[in-house]
Amino acid sequence: MGINAIIMGIWAAGGTGAVASPWRLLSTETFNTNPAGKYSIRSESPSVSWDQTNSRLVLSNGTSQGFIAWDALGSFAGAVAFEIDVLFNSDGAVRKHFGMFCDSGASGIKGYRLCTLDNTVVFSRWVGSVETAIGTFISNATFTTGNTYTLRFERSRSNNWTAYINGSPCPVTFNDTTYGAIRPGFFVYGCSVYINELRIYDYVAV
Repeated sequence: MGINAIIMGIWAAGGTGAVASPWRLLSTETFNTNPAGKYSIRSESPSVSWDQTNSRLVLSNGTSQGFIAWDALGSFAGAVAFEIDVLFNSDGAVRKHFGMFCDSGASGIKGYRLCTLDNTVVFSRWVGSVETAIGTFISNATFTTGNTYTLRFERSRSNNWTAYINGSPCPVTFNDTTYGAIRPGFFVYGCSVYINELRIYDYVAV
């Protein structure tokens, strides 16, 4: 069975987000308290609200690029991993376009984006409003509204970027050194999603 088939099966079943050593869990955000003041909008005024009853962040946007930076813990240099549990709630634009943003901490859109788009998982670098495609992690994925996905971005000490979906690595890795210190964030376009949990890891030599 090929790696894409394995990943597709895991997607269909849902993942746990469990990660083994040498990554050490630094912080977990469960959104059980009001997140006001912990994030900033980087572009296009996406809607961000707090669902207190279900302890989750609610993100939605029209057909524009919506970037949100999570500022609560600042930025991280070196090897770091960001991971989110995201429920794909609705898809008004029918583009299946949501994901993570590794924000540089500067104003505007400056950082890396890992996102779904139609039936792909893509990686790109943003400098202001200019996007540079770095590559496609997966080209034949399936995303379904109502399902929860665990998205994970790892940057190694040598600046290699690896993506994981529901705990399974995507087949390819990319290298980029444009941004040093980064902080986690979110991306949404033409749809609504629930961010149920955010986890941050650092790398510990073993």
